[in-house]
Amino acid sequence: GITDLAYIYLHNQTAGSEAWWDEIYVGDQPPTPTWLTTNPISGTIAPGLTQDVTIKVNAKALAGGDYLSAVVINCNDPVNNPKNVPVHLHVTPQPNIVVTPESLDIGETFVGSNKIDTIRVQNTGSVDLDVTSIVSNNPAFISNVTFKLVPPHSEQLMLVKFTPSDTGVFTGALTMTSNDGNQPTLELPMRGVGTYPPSITVTPDSFTVVLAEGDSTTQTMTIGNAGAG
Repeated sequence: GITDLAYIYLHNQTAGSEAWWDEIYVGDQPPTPTWLTTNPISGTIAPGLTQDVTIKVNAKALAGGDYLSAVVINCNDPVNNPKNVPVHLHVTPQPNIVVTPESLDIGETFVGSNKIDTIRVQNTGSVDLDVTSIVSNNPAFISNVTFKLVPPHSEQLMLVKFTPSDTGVFTGALTMTSNDGNQPTLELPMRGVGTYPPSITVTPDSFTVVLAEGDSTTQTMTIGNAGAG
């Protein structure tokens, strides 16, 4: 998002009376815009002096386009009450990348196999998001990217495959580069754990039983784990 600050100067040009204002608000008609705020909202000015008022303009939640409002000053000036100061905001359209989740924990995966998880790449902006590169800094994590552009207000899915070469904790990051002017490079932390798989053993591997009519018997089967996991 884009935030900017500006100032208006309130000047009392009279020689003998204090000027005061009991309210400054934004918007000359409802609803009140959330992108425009002022500070302070009231005060008193002695003759010949001035008072600065901070005007904050925030385009974080706005789509590209033009927005009109006003700073309205209620005061004791008999000629200029209220005093309106028009405000024109132009928001330049741009993409906005949002990645979900913000970090990826794939969990335990057997050595020699792999596990795949999904990442959502969203564009909450108003023009196409161009993803120019996605690079992993650890070969245990590989991304499968089948897209380059993400249209406005839509998303694309990206698969990440974790293939541990040994046991232990693996960490890495995916670095995404795009035409998002506020966040041209985005880093996604990743984590996974490599474990040895189990290996089942069964003894005996078969049973042959001969019984007379009406008889029964009990046999024992032993199940073991010959693996390291």
